[in-house]
Amino acid sequence: MRYWLITVFIILLSGCDMVTTHRIEYPYVPPKVSKDNQLYSVILRLADRLLDQMPKIRANQTLAISSIVNLDQLDKTDGFGRQLSESMYSAFDSRGVHLVEPRLTGRLTMVPTSGEFALSRDAADLIKKMNITYMLVGSYQPSRSGLHVNVRVIRLSDRAVVSAAYEFFPADIAPLVPAVREVNGGLVRDDIRQQ
Repeated sequence: MRYWLITVFIILLSGCDMVTTHRIEYPYVPPKVSKDNQLYSVILRLADRLLDQMPKIRANQTLAISSIVNLDQLDKTDGFGRQLSESMYSAFDSRGVHLVEPRLTGRLTMVPTSGEFALSRDAADLIKKMNITYMLVGSYQPSRSGLHVNVRVIRLSDRAVVSAAYEFFPADIAPLVPAVREVNGGLVRDDIRQQ
C-alpha cells in the first residue's frame, strides 16, 4: 500500500514539471487614434480658421490668449476652457504667430517642496504694461452632444473683431460639464449628461 501511495505521489509530482504552452493567434489590431489627438486636431482646425481670416501679424505685433469661458457665466471657465486656451498657444505658435504670455510675473517664485513658479492670475503680480496688439477671446456652450465653441481675435487699439470662428467639439472627444454640480452650497442637477 505504501508503494502504491508513493507511486501515485511521484506521478502527481512529475506532472508539475511539465510545462504546457498555450498559443493563440490574435489578429493584428492597429492602434486607435487617441481622443486627445482628435481633440487637438479640432483645436488646430479652429486656429487655422482664425488665421485664414485675420490680417498678417507683423513682427512688432503680438497676440495674447485669454481663457475660453462658459457662455452662461463669462467670468467662469473649467478644465476644458483652460485646456483649449493653452492648446491655442501651441497651435498659434506652430504657425509662426508672435505670442505674449499675460500671466508672466517677470520673476521666478520658489516655494520649498512645491516648485518654481513664474505664472500667476493675481493682477498685482503681473507686469503693469504689456505690449499686446491682438487678444483671442472665446466662449463655449455645452449641449447634449458636445460643446459649441466660438472664438474671436480682437484688435485692442479699437476693439475691432478681425477674425471669428466656430467649431463643434463632439462629446466623445471633449468633456461635458458634470450632470451634478455645486451651486451656492447645494447640488444642482443639469440636463446635460455625457452619453
